[in-house]
Amino acid sequence: MNKPTIVEMSNQSLKLRHFLILQMHGYKTGLYTSPHLVDFRERIRINGNMIPEQAVIDFVETIKDQIEIIQPSFFEITPKLPINSF
Repeated sequence: MNKPTIVEMSNQSLKLRHFLILQMHGYKTGLYTSPHLVDFRERIRINGNMIPEQAVIDFVETIKDQIEIIQPSFFEITPKLPINSF
């Protein structure tokens, strides 16, 4: 049986609680939080694991030309990575 796609945006405490409940029930989960403490990848987790460093590198390489043209801020570009990762 295919499980439905669920997208939720909420405050931090609710987001984490729902993330853990869905994960415990076998759903593939993606979590995007802010800020990070040590590693940027702390912000983006799939099934509880930080995304691979190579995923961040590949993402930046893919949009590098757009970054040079548009010159977005860190906060404008950062949400695009989890959307692409999930």
